[in-house]
Amino acid sequence: MLNTTDRENLLKASHSADFLVQELMSLAKAQNLLLADISIEILSQAVAIKDRLNRLATLTTSEEQSA
Repeated sequence: MLNTTDRENLLKASHSADFLVQELMSLAKAQNLLLADISIEILSQAVAIKDRLNRLATLTTSEEQSA
């Protein structure tokens, strides 16, 4: 079970990760091939982080609803 501060921080981190993924998707379309290639590499890592944060949020939400 998360306290209010932890829940808010998790939500902020999740939103930030989502924003990062969106921005990297745009950057991956850059005309500069090196920039686009690096963006795609970082994008895969950002998606993994976003997915993990979303799973944490789902787990903690379902735990709170069960309690």
